[in-house]
Amino acid sequence: MGVDEIELTPLGKEILGVDTLVCRDEFLFGCFFDRFAVQNLQEMHHDHVPFVPPSFLLLGSTSTSYNEGMVRYTDDSSIPIATNPTSRPLTDIHILTFQGHPEFTESIVSLMANGRAEKGKLDREFAKEACRRAALRNDGVSVAGKLIWGMFGVVSA
Repeated sequence: MGVDEIELTPLGKEILGVDTLVCRDEFLFGCFFDRFAVQNLQEMHHDHVPFVPPSFLLLGSTSTSYNEGMVRYTDDSSIPIATNPTSRPLTDIHILTFQGHPEFTESIVSLMANGRAEKGKLDREFAKEACRRAALRNDGVSVAGKLIWGMFGVVSA
């Protein structure tokens, strides 16, 4: 729970425009188009997808989860998925997943951690650590959000 650094695959680096992934509400500080050397996302693991299904491509991993994100391109026989997926436009992405939550901000994670601790569902020390990690830099909106907008053709990556 909280921000975690994601090591990206070559495809993840290409389509996200960064070397690794990190998440916090940087959008609020005018950093929407900044590119970082590290990429982080807010994590809230309960369930996970431990493998990458056929026709999907891995975007990144952490020490906790091999599959931190994956992508599947539209089924277009004129551009084979296996050859060079990075040469495809973002609008060719059909399915995009993240194990973490690019939409979560520090305040959301802190409220959830403290609320679960108050109800006895989380250890107080774990909740405190989650809140500390939630305050770390978060690239959810600024980097992952930009990729999502790029998929819809709203911004170019």
